[in-house]
Amino acid sequence: MPHRSNAGAALLIMVAVLVIIGGCVSPEELARKQAEAFVQTQQAAIAQTAESLRLTAEAAIKEVIPVVPQPSQTRPQFSRLPIAAPTDYHGFGATMFAKKAWAEHYTLLGGLHNGVDFFAAEGTEVYAGLYGTYVGASTDAAKPGSVAVMVGAFRVTFGHTNPDKNLKPNQEIRPDTLLGTVGVHPNDEHLHLSIKEGDRYHNPLLFFDAGILDMANWGGYPPGEGPLTILSYKPMPTSQASYWDSKNIEKLDIKRSP
Repeated sequence: MPHRSNAGAALLIMVAVLVIIGGCVSPEELARKQAEAFVQTQQAAIAQTAESLRLTAEAAIKEVIPVVPQPSQTRPQFSRLPIAAPTDYHGFGATMFAKKAWAEHYTLLGGLHNGVDFFAAEGTEVYAGLYGTYVGASTDAAKPGSVAVMVGAFRVTFGHTNPDKNLKPNQEIRPDTLLGTVGVHPNDEHLHLSIKEGDRYHNPLLFFDAGILDMANWGGYPPGEGPLTILSYKPMPTSQASYWDSKNIEKLDIKRSP
């Protein structure tokens, strides 16, 4: 049985004094009030002991299993897919869809697709897949919403995503961090993943660990183009430079695979 503290003994004496002063000197009543005070004292002692044990256990765990710091990275590197099981894919750069619909969708991007798409149903969970720092929403591919993660000088945008309410500014992000869910989009629900460094978009497929992506899934390109043909480029309004009109293409500063 836990040892009765000095405070507990004082409480019992106070109860006895108050009962006598109040004229309620019935032995039964006095015994009942003393018993209630004793129970309260024991409960407080047990709670204090439990809290002390909890703090001791936490300290011991930290000594045995130290907190692993986030790896220092200067470029994005995906160790997992942001969506577990995409239903379809849309690649980077000069895709067939971009060729057909650039005047409708990509007039600010030189006519090219500035990221990759992972198609999934509305509400599908979107995970970071990499280490980084959450910096808030992004205006890039913001329909219906987006999440932006910084890795060094690279801004990684998870577009068409409803942000998770638990995200906090400057929060450290890990591959298994839940960023949000896929939102509604007029061109079928999907996650739009883009990676931008300064004013240059990079092909996100170049930032995944080996074995994660099946390149056979990334079709849908016209002859002479492919998922890794364009490595990066600088976007410009198509009024100034258009890939499909062969207008001032040099301004897009396209880097191609060897």
